[in-house]
Amino acid sequence: VLLLPEMTTHLRTAVFCIAVVLTTTASSPDTERGEKEVATEDLKDLLYTSMHNIVSLNDLVTELSGKIAHLTITSASISAEMKISKADSEVAKTSFHQELENLKSKMSIFHEAIEI
Repeated sequence: VLLLPEMTTHLRTAVFCIAVVLTTTASSPDTERGEKEVATEDLKDLLYTSMHNIVSLNDLVTELSGKIAHLTITSASISAEMKISKADSEVAKTSFHQELENLKSKMSIFHEAIEI
């Protein structure tokens, strides 16, 4: 599983804190053995839950990164298609104006022929 540097730092910090608490709990003379075991189990559960959450968040980040990449590619594709469409519309506009000029020319010849 790929961990981001920030996640690795948080995980190290969590493990360090748990180790400190375990050491403190284990060395406390007035704590009974049963309480130590319960505290240790609670901390193990907390560590496991934290690690599980980090892995889940990492999966979500990976999924979202994929979606962002897909959206970026789609956006670039649409942008390219719009540029092509714009170029095509300019060609069509120029062609239309040429045809309009040809029609005007033919109409003026037709009017001249009618007047004669």
